[in-house]
Amino acid sequence: MDDLALLIGIAGTVCTIVFSFVAYRTGLRKDCRSDGAQEAGLRSDIECIKERTREILDKQRELARDVGSITERLARAEASAASAHKRIDRIDEMLNNR
Repeated sequence: MDDLALLIGIAGTVCTIVFSFVAYRTGLRKDCRSDGAQEAGLRSDIECIKERTREILDKQRELARDVGSITERLARAEASAASAHKRIDRIDEMLNNR
């Protein structure tokens, strides 16, 4: 009877160790899957941020070109206005000298 109890005790201990190890391995796999899914989500978010950053940089370059064009047009308009003011001043002098 003592041998049977000892055998059952040893069998129970071995089963406990085996089942604990199996449960541990299963938990590790779930953790790895969870970590992988989380990492994939982060990578996706980073790619989205990179794409948006590229779009913003492209728009910034376009705006810089537009500002350059507007600045050039403004300089030409100012030069034209200065020339017109000189002509108006000459006409005004001619009318006042009459």
